[in-house]
Amino acid sequence: KLATSEVVAELAAIGERIDSSTLEVVARNADRVETLEAANVTFRLAQPIGAEPFGANPRLGRFVIDAGGFVAGGGIVRAIRAGEHATGTRVVRLDSRLTTEPDGNFIDLSGEPGRVEFDLSPGFLDRLAWGNRVVLRLRTADQLEGLARLAFGHGLALEFHRDEGKSLATLYQRFPESAIVYDDSGPVI
Repeated sequence: KLATSEVVAELAAIGERIDSSTLEVVARNADRVETLEAANVTFRLAQPIGAEPFGANPRLGRFVIDAGGFVAGGGIVRAIRAGEHATGTRVVRLDSRLTTEPDGNFIDLSGEPGRVEFDLSPGFLDRLAWGNRVVLRLRTADQLEGLARLAFGHGLALEFHRDEGKSLATLYQRFPESAIVYDDSGPVI
């Protein structure tokens, strides 16, 4: 609910989870918000609604989240993006685009127009923690910038290269190299 309008909204992304008592960022690109936490989120609306950023117009910049007649939360509008085909940033869920091929895990983003932000599930992170690598085919440098922010926020390694004119990025979890120490009986790991 915003002013006199009501619209069905879907949670598209949780950019940051924030501890409400310390205002410290607890997680980036999270999959849920815990009780007593605040968050920076993106909603996808079922239909257009009259809204403005809170700083420009506080009356049209505050909203309440109603879940089945229960007030589940509220917040302020920080930015407005006008639809799927706008020049603004869209959110792409990496786990929903993942395909496993004989050569490995692959995500093709070469058909995605404009700027994108990336969202991923805990399962996607688990896949990387198990030693898997994911290769992404990119369309623009803006996609690489968003991917670099995602890798930085999750402590992942990111490699970029071009192959036959295609821009490719590889995401993976870097593991510390084990040092082999030798003693009188042989190698000790």
